Amino acid sequence: MNFFPICSIESKSVALFKIINMILHTDLSKYGFLQLKKDREELISQINELQALLDDFNFVYPFYKNIYEPEIEIFTKDEIYYGQFEVNYPYAPEPIKFDFIIGEKSLFEGKNDLILISESNRIASEILKDKFPLHFKDDNSGK
Repeated sequence: MNFFPICSIESKSVALFKIINMILHTDLSKYGFLQLKKDREELISQINELQALLDDFNFVYPFYKNIYEPEIEIFTKDEIYYGQFEVNYPYAPEPIKFDFIIGEKSLFEGKNDLILISESNRIASEILKDKFPLHFKDDNSGK
């Protein structure tokens, strides 16, 4: 029985519903128990395979998320807005921090100013493209 092949979430939900339905209508004889035991062991095996795959994704996901969706902290010092973000490089013992100047405080209407946020995203993107050019070599869209 292949309950969870690598497929869409929707089909996995249907498979899970079938499993629950099967358990509720299980033959209460020893044969039913043995079938349930076999199905359970197969399900555990598939879960372990998927967990191993997820662990592989989780190894590099933080790095890519920091590259393509950096979480920028905006703060002020001496009437200047600064930005800061980190990149969790997979083999680095500590995240790499990047600090940058956004502009004078008087140019913006506060930390929630959309222009300030947009400018911080633009600058962070330039820094990332400069520091990690191989990750942007096919990016001609300007996004």
